[in-house]
Amino acid sequence: MYPLYYMTTVEGRSYRFFLQHLVNKDETEYTGQETYIREKYDNRDWEFFPVGECFVKQYEDQLLQS
Repeated sequence: MYPLYYMTTVEGRSYRFFLQHLVNKDETEYTGQETYIREKYDNRDWEFFPVGECFVKQYEDQLLQS
């Protein structure tokens, strides 16, 4: 299950709205990314939520040297 605390953040709410958009959208009109996320959602696989370290944080040392 997705972390409940994440769903209270601005980013989490954006994902909630996106998921609701997918639920209401005709599946024949999905993009590749939407199909991928909808399949994850249907299987209750929350791996697509960006929880934890973000890309910028992962490469913070390299970015600061620039």
